[in-house]
Amino acid sequence: SKRKFHVIIPTHSAHDTLSSAVKSALNQTFPPYRVTIIGDGVSEEVRKVASDLSNQFAVVEFRDCPKLKNRGERYRDEVIKESSADYISYLCDDDLLIPNHLAKMAEHLEQYDFVHPRPTFFASNGDVTFLPSGIEIPRIRNWHTLNPPQNSISLTGASHTRESYLNLPNGWSAGPEQVWTDLFMWVKFFEDPKLRTLTTPETTTIKILYTKQERDLLIRTPIIRHWMEIISDPKRLDDLQAQLETAYKESLFDNSRRVASFVKILDLSLRLKLAVRRTIIKFGLKG
Repeated sequence: SKRKFHVIIPTHSAHDTLSSAVKSALNQTFPPYRVTIIGDGVSEEVRKVASDLSNQFAVVEFRDCPKLKNRGERYRDEVIKESSADYISYLCDDDLLIPNHLAKMAEHLEQYDFVHPRPTFFASNGDVTFLPSGIEIPRIRNWHTLNPPQNSISLTGASHTRESYLNLPNGWSAGPEQVWTDLFMWVKFFEDPKLRTLTTPETTTIKILYTKQERDLLIRTPIIRHWMEIISDPKRLDDLQAQLETAYKESLFDNSRRVASFVKILDLSLRLKLAVRRTIIKFGLKG
């Protein structure tokens, strides 16, 4: 039988973006079994948006919960434990899932326990940034630490099997205030040496870098709707994905050139040191 995906969307005050985020989770080539909006002490505006979405779409569930100390992590744990889905994926309330996200994650989760898409960030002006990752490599996976806090894995798009979560000694819980709550969870996963992890080679999310003003004033609707229009149009989405692949290759090329120049400078420095050392030895100079 076909595997089932459960998408979890935590929220507090993002009434300006929540509707687009939820609709992107519904507009999947691999339809979700359930989309749960977890309200952590939500505003009245969010409560109305979330309730309307729950009434409009049968698979959307809104849990209107009291505010907890941190970000409602305990509620996430409860949702996963109660779920009957095979796979869990997360989405921030101000980001989007590209229509092939769940399909791609399901494909990878047939072989892995925890996966996340290539970290890709979109600025309001259209600039794209790729964050290096690759958690299938032990050194990169182990780089993710709490002290100092180091993370390349956004909540948006991160996906795992429900079984691997239930096998953990501890699931979602509030961590230290100075540590990102998603990192606090990922490190719990990564403590299991047998866990199979992967950074996928595709961009399947729209992770938007809003300005502080856009966040504070909750005026992000035009921005997220712009990206929603693009990913909802097959032709524009194809063009975007082609542009992303080109941009990604260019970023790798630019980085490799910088590394090559650095290596070249190091090599020159080493040769100069050796030349000076030979001169000192030849003429008995004292340095």
